[in-house]
Amino acid sequence: ALPIYRFLLVPAFALAVVPFFTSCSEDRDDNPTLRQPAGNLTLTAPAGSETTTYDLLNTESLAVTSTAPDYGFSAQILYQIQVSLTEDFATSRTLGNVNQTYSSTNATPEVSFECRELNDSIVSLYQAANGGANPTQDPMTAYIRVQASVSGSNTAYVYSNPVALSVIAQYVETTPDLYYIVGAMNSWGANTNHLLYPSSTTVYSYTTQWTGDGNLKFWLDSEIGNWDVAYGCATDGDNSASGALVNSGSGAIVVPTKGEYYTFTADIENMTYTWTRLENQKPATYSTVGLIGVGNDWDNDIVMTEVAPHNWYVNTTITADCEVKFRADNAWTISWGSGMDLADQNYGTADINGGNMKIAAGTYDIYFNDITTEYVFVAAE
Repeated sequence: ALPIYRFLLVPAFALAVVPFFTSCSEDRDDNPTLRQPAGNLTLTAPAGSETTTYDLLNTESLAVTSTAPDYGFSAQILYQIQVSLTEDFATSRTLGNVNQTYSSTNATPEVSFECRELNDSIVSLYQAANGGANPTQDPMTAYIRVQASVSGSNTAYVYSNPVALSVIAQYVETTPDLYYIVGAMNSWGANTNHLLYPSSTTVYSYTTQWTGDGNLKFWLDSEIGNWDVAYGCATDGDNSASGALVNSGSGAIVVPTKGEYYTFTADIENMTYTWTRLENQKPATYSTVGLIGVGNDWDNDIVMTEVAPHNWYVNTTITADCEVKFRADNAWTISWGSGMDLADQNYGTADINGGNMKIAAGTYDIYFNDITTEYVFVAAE
């Protein structure tokens, strides 16, 4: 059964944050200055966690309590949950469905999260660290922490202390549906060049620089070209930081700030969407990105097409089982792989200079994002 999410998503427009980031010599109530809070947040572990091992697929949800950061003015604070397999959070995942907002006057905000999403994130981290292998059903230690920021600002992040949890995480074989963007990036054409990248069977995202009109809708693959069921928002041209999805008579969703890098995230189960501005607005760029290793050829790339800034696509036929990676600029300085067998899971996140990915013979639509390192291999007819 698919997980049931019950999060309260407070609209980011509850607070207009832009005035907080002005440069001024005087800190006034009508023109406050954003300051980086000193120290970390204090995170309180779930009740009873010290003596509990959580079977994540059989536990509905957990909650933690955090202290609130002091940015120097009253604000709406966005709280998110990060998970890692190491206490230093050298590699981590941010749970996509945890976007809980509280007033800064709330000194002890409670942040809840679904254990199924935590399970899937831990499995992904484990696979990346262990050459694609799945975790056993033995207890293991995972760490969680809270990330806080002024809602809508995507800057001045504050983190809590890590909390260790004993968990049992299990790989669950799933095949996400396919959703394709239609909008300014493809001149509103009904094509399959812009695939939303799945992070689970219910959450999908796309990260790019949203140029031009910065707008979009999206279709389920079986409904491409049918405008009556395209996913969008209730009010055409809405550029709110978050909102509700509709798929009947929908309007175009617009990025909050045109020309900037954002991640668009769609939660199909809860029918919500969120825009997250990238902290790094100048990501590394590459002249080319290609697929290498096809036919055991490790010298010549199958060149991909950049269909949107930092998003690459190619349709290609692989005549025999082999191993592949992505690499930049026809060289080995930067390459990406996950060590996964793509027959087990056709999507994921690759590591820089990570392991080769096994792929079976066939024809594929292949998608790769060089910022998030997300990839999808879709078997094509």
